[in-house]
Amino acid sequence: SDAGAEIVDVTIQNLEKNINQIGQTLTMYEVVRGLAEYLKASGSGVRFEDLIAQVTASGMGERLKQLMEGEAVSEDVYTHAITTIRPAIQQSYANVFSENNIQALLFPATLLQPNKISELGTSTIRGKKTSYLLASSHNVQPASIGGSPGLTVAAGLTGSGLPAAIGFDGPIGSDRDLLAIGMAYEKIRPIMPSPVLAV
Repeated sequence: SDAGAEIVDVTIQNLEKNINQIGQTLTMYEVVRGLAEYLKASGSGVRFEDLIAQVTASGMGERLKQLMEGEAVSEDVYTHAITTIRPAIQQSYANVFSENNIQALLFPATLLQPNKISELGTSTIRGKKTSYLLASSHNVQPASIGGSPGLTVAAGLTGSGLPAAIGFDGPIGSDRDLLAIGMAYEKIRPIMPSPVLAV
């Protein structure tokens, strides 16, 4: 508020429910199919299975493998997701911006503080076991799925010296305004020391 911004607490109706319904459906249908098709068309010689084997640092490899081996998403389920649930998410976002007269949503970029790569696994969040991959992507899913601009900006270091971030989401089409907000935040953010990196 010292920089001229007003912070307003808001609630986005049905957002969590809708994201939970659509997130895995889109991943299973679009990412798994899209990556395999892209790799085949690129002529790189890299197979989808090879890519999964190489993507291990973030825990994504195991998650993609689970998705690939899981039950395929039907065309009907996918069509329902993108024609019904996705528009509902977009409407929820549009409503929260217009009804509260706000320019951006501000939130922790992740559900958990950052971990060392060697500490990735699952954590208990709100009584549910949650993979680190899901915890790190959960808060940025609404903008990604709904097509709104989203921005993640470094906020400081945790007590363990790892970088943490905050997220900004804006209404559809507000990309330049959101970038300006992020740049304004960076100007008032305390100077961040560099994290200590093990050699």
